[in-house]
Amino acid sequence: MQPSPRFAGKSTTGPGQICRLVGGVLCGNHPVGHERGTSCGEHLLGGTSDGNFQTLGNWYTNVTQTTAASALPGASDIATFNAQGTVTNAISTLGQSLALQGMLFNSNASGNITLGTLNDFVVTLGTAGISVQAGSGSHTLNSGVTVGSTQSWTNNAGSNKVLTVAGNVTLSAT
Repeated sequence: MQPSPRFAGKSTTGPGQICRLVGGVLCGNHPVGHERGTSCGEHLLGGTSDGNFQTLGNWYTNVTQTTAASALPGASDIATFNAQGTVTNAISTLGQSLALQGMLFNSNASGNITLGTLNDFVVTLGTAGISVQAGSGSHTLNSGVTVGSTQSWTNNAGSNKVLTVAGNVTLSAT
């Protein structure tokens, strides 16, 4: 495991790792053994409707895309990119500023993902931060990012796979 994140754009470091990756899901500050779907609020991008983060039809609660999400990912949820299979419509706009517990780019996101246009909106991230798993592609966050809590950003995607944060980064964690 890589001890610190790799960034092609702006970067920040936090005071320590408080997140855990258990069963393939980054669950924030949950106890050891926390399992997928118990309280993590996992939302997986299926991209079946359009390229807007705010379109409910793009989100599922399971990797096989058989259970549609009943709400958009929010402050207590982890937005996971992607559900399994081909994502027809990659998210290109956030549609508005939003808060998430964290963002997870899994191995199903092997293609590069670009979120937003430069500083169009702001994503406020909670304790789960950002995690890029092995097998994932290079990803770019053009929207602004507010670090809302102590968190870690990790990139385990492999050689030559970068997480670029091109938008403004605001550190507001206490």
